[in-house]
Amino acid sequence: MKNIFRYSAFLFLVVMGLVSCRSSYVTYVNVETVHPAKITFPVYIRDIAFVNNALGSSKCTISDDGGTEFTLMGADSLAMDMLAIVADSISHSPYFDIVTIGSIADTSSLILKKLTPEQLDEVRGATGAQTVITMDGFQMMIDKKYYFRSNELVMEFVGKTFFKIYEPGNDDAPQTHICVDTMVWSSGGWGAMLDDMEFLTERVSDAIAYFAEQNINRFIPYLRLSERFIYVTGNTEMVDAERYINKDKWDEASYLWEHLYESGEDETQKAKAASNMAVVYEMRDDFTAAIDWAKKSYDLFNQPSVRDKNIEDIKSISNYIKLLEQRQKDVPLLKEQMERRR
Repeated sequence: MKNIFRYSAFLFLVVMGLVSCRSSYVTYVNVETVHPAKITFPVYIRDIAFVNNALGSSKCTISDDGGTEFTLMGADSLAMDMLAIVADSISHSPYFDIVTIGSIADTSSLILKKLTPEQLDEVRGATGAQTVITMDGFQMMIDKKYYFRSNELVMEFVGKTFFKIYEPGNDDAPQTHICVDTMVWSSGGWGAMLDDMEFLTERVSDAIAYFAEQNINRFIPYLRLSERFIYVTGNTEMVDAERYINKDKWDEASYLWEHLYESGEDETQKAKAASNMAVVYEMRDDFTAAIDWAKKSYDLFNQPSVRDKNIEDIKSISNYIKLLEQRQKDVPLLKEQMERRR
């Protein structure tokens, strides 16, 4: 029985050692990535107006632990707060000359209601806007759950926005585009109870800010910090390269990785070096080279002699290739949108 225990303890240490090695041979870095807006406006559209057309139809519903639901008062105010953040952020961007915001008093409960030609004339006359964007509905559902064992309150916010874009043209039959989006944001806190209104109010503000950011990304190109992993252990060159990236000396690190790829004999180490080179070229916005290096890494990880040991790496690099290919496809659209910059 004693020998069995020693063997089990030894096996446990070996397994933990493997897990530790697996988690220690990569480090994570942030890469600034620019993404195109979901909607592309013609270059000549310089002035836009946002209109809150959701008064009377905004809803904010809360449920406690899946129990009785009740409606949070001030839903129209929350919708206006979100739209104000959207309009203000876009007005401070270089993509439009004039951005205005207003409301149309309406107590209708209809979602996706259209502005009349007379209302459009009124908005354009008051603002000089060529394009009018209305928020015709805003809904938010909050699900609160309390975990007694951990003394933690978890809240999930699901927001839904309804936008309509009226292009310039014949106001009797303006060309419109309908945009509906659903967003999810979660937050948790220890020591807060289900009826903690101060905690709820703060989290609602955070959720509104998050929903606003998602809608800003609908109208203008946006910057995102995206996480990428870099292989850092395995041999001396990898360790030395990590020291360079810790000092933000990527050119020096890439020289070591490229040398390892060209002169190395171990297929797995070469695959790791190629993967790192793909990240370097993505940072330089050279997606052709980044995809080429990522595919080299995939092919090496997928060699029959090492494939079984690199299943997770193969999955990761395969997903990374798809991500790079999508970013490459986005380049023409992003260039078109960036031409709007004043």
